[in-house]
Amino acid sequence: MSEQRIIELEMKISHQEQALEELRQALFEHHLMIEKLEKNLQMLKDRFEIATGAGPEMGPANEKPPHY
Repeated sequence: MSEQRIIELEMKISHQEQALEELRQALFEHHLMIEKLEKNLQMLKDRFEIATGAGPEMGPANEKPPHY
């Protein structure tokens, strides 16, 4: 294999390693963002249940009909 060919392959590997590291970083950032959004969603669910007085035990089956 010629030296020029080896240099080209090393450059390709270097670029691929850099691209892979950038993808890893993006994936990690997305993971953190998803965790934060899940926490915010749970907080909003809790606040909604408190504000409406509708906890998990409440629902259409436990409500009185409007004519009562």
